Amino acid sequence: MKDQELLKLLKEDFAVGYSELMDTYIGLVYVIARSKLNTICSEEVIEEFVSDVFYLFLNQIEDIDLNKGTIKAYLSVIAKRKAIRTYYEQTRKPSTYSLDDDAITIELVSKKNTERRILEKEKKREIIGAIQDLGHPDSEIIIRKYYYGQTASEIGEQINMSPKSVAKRSERALVKLRRKLENVKLGGLLYE
Repeated sequence: MKDQELLKLLKEDFAVGYSELMDTYIGLVYVIARSKLNTICSEEVIEEFVSDVFYLFLNQIEDIDLNKGTIKAYLSVIAKRKAIRTYYEQTRKPSTYSLDDDAITIELVSKKNTERRILEKEKKREIIGAIQDLGHPDSEIIIRKYYYGQTASEIGEQINMSPKSVAKRSERALVKLRRKLENVKLGGLLYE
């Protein structure tokens, strides 16, 4: 699928577009994550890193100009920049700050930053809750497919289902998930 088609699909039918995006690029993001962070981060941190890269990409979807680069390039840049920040966070020593420092005081009282962080965490909680509400095996299929990047065959082996059954349940679970998330605004996209 061409980049223009994928962006259009993400805007018109988020669930299908997101599935295509993950199927196409999750391997790339994992390779970048592991190459930069494997020696200093746990597997959980790397998995969260990959999830965050796609979240950041979706937050910027309206600003993507395919004349300046491909989706692969955008994801690579986001992943490499985030890897640098993550590496720094994982390796730096704790510091002490003085509350007399104006920059720290401004950050602490910055209502806008605090509200944005709270809203982002709340969105993630709602999405995770909606996935969990799907029940077994649908929630497990969605997590394994989109979070761990497993194929229908791999998932089927793990949960004793045929790959066709896994694919069909995945499609149905995405429809249910989309209904559950109708009012959740994610990265500038509103499920409608």
